[in-house]
Amino acid sequence: MTAPPRITVRIGRLRVGGASPAEARMLAATLQTSLRAHLAGKTAPVAGAERMSVVAPAGSPAVRGHAIGARIAAALTSGKGGAR
Repeated sequence: MTAPPRITVRIGRLRVGGASPAEARMLAATLQTSLRAHLAGKTAPVAGAERMSVVAPAGSPAVRGHAIGARIAAALTSGKGGAR
């Protein structure tokens, strides 16, 4: 059995406005977990994106991180390679 392909996501800069440092760290951690979950086991090609801008819904840092992760994963697997 072959191992599933590895996916590397590099986020050079994550700007979180209106959040405390602790909230920004929580959002970033939840975003990472969400991306892993949404991209795990994907067999379709994952597009690259030089720059993405995603607006998060209102809510706790965890809610926002999950929503952002889902939106980024959808954009990466849609073949368009970007989100606005």
